[in-house]
Amino acid sequence: LNQRLASFAKQHKETCRSLYDDMEAMKRDYQEQIANKSQFIQNLETKTMEQEDYMAQIQTEAQKDKQWIQEEKRKLKLNTEGTSVRIRYLEGMLRSLQGELKESKTPQGKNGGANNSTPIRKDGAGAKVERG
Repeated sequence: LNQRLASFAKQHKETCRSLYDDMEAMKRDYQEQIANKSQFIQNLETKTMEQEDYMAQIQTEAQKDKQWIQEEKRKLKLNTEGTSVRIRYLEGMLRSLQGELKESKTPQGKNGGANNSTPIRKDGAGAKVERG
């Protein structure tokens, strides 16, 4: 009976040792999985912060580009308005010169009278030149 009890105790001890070793191995695997998942989560959080920073940078650049476009539109509008003013000025000068040309072709202008002075504009200054 003592021998059977000793054998049973030895067998029970080996079984417990085996179960304990298995449990320790499972515990190490579980801790390794937890560590891996923690590292994975930390990596995701880092990437998320980097992407948020990148998005903020893109939004800032987009805002700067939008402001630049608005400024360019404003400049274009001013250039267009300035061009329109210059065109109207040149059209006015052309009409004035055409009127002066018509006056010079009238019969009085063809007579070559001594008092015939026709105003002629030079460089848009409206200077009169005496004709004779």
